[in-house]
Amino acid sequence: MTWAHVSANIEFWTTSSTWGGGLYSAFPSSDETLIRNALEALYNGSAKAAEALELATASGTLPIGQAAFGSLAFYHTADGSIGYNLSAIQALRYFNSHGAFVNEILGISLIHEIVHKAYAPGMIDLVPGIDLNAADVDQQGPTVRVQNIISQQMGWTDNLQVSYRAGTAAAAWTSHTEFIAVSWNSRTPMDARGSTLVGPAGLELPRLNCSPGGKVPTMYQPAF
Repeated sequence: MTWAHVSANIEFWTTSSTWGGGLYSAFPSSDETLIRNALEALYNGSAKAAEALELATASGTLPIGQAAFGSLAFYHTADGSIGYNLSAIQALRYFNSHGAFVNEILGISLIHEIVHKAYAPGMIDLVPGIDLNAADVDQQGPTVRVQNIISQQMGWTDNLQVSYRAGTAAAAWTSHTEFIAVSWNSRTPMDARGSTLVGPAGLELPRLNCSPGGKVPTMYQPAF
């Protein structure tokens, strides 16, 4: 398969589209071009992204719409369509594998939802009902794991997301980082850093990020 095949099967939502169930509005043509160019760069720069894009268009179109209700991005399992809110994606920031608070790259959010579609139905974010405080819980999830492979292949090594829940799209948040040396699950020393998101009116969300390979990549506990 080629990029030309993938590109020809990308279908952006219009007012005459019969899919989407009222979830979408139309992108401006400039945003359609931005998305298509970002996906082409992914296809040419990452073998895993190319695989995902080929699987997502192997048996039909890749329907994409502008998320009408302000969502960041989602995969609509009912019809296989994908919604993006480019303004929300631009505001997204998260902790990377080094404990730094980084800005999202558009291509990462785009491919994350396409990975859901390409490898459905098993490619989920987090297992429902898991104990997020368990010492061996998978805080990253299978989709972020594939996303990180793609980011690595694209050379986006500062954007390896440590956990599915390690981010926020609230524009007012800033970050403050402190080092720690003990796990609050196992009480054993480890190479980690604790980071605190500081938001409006001093609201704080402490998080704990382990070094790559740690058993508890991110702990999350509101401080209010």
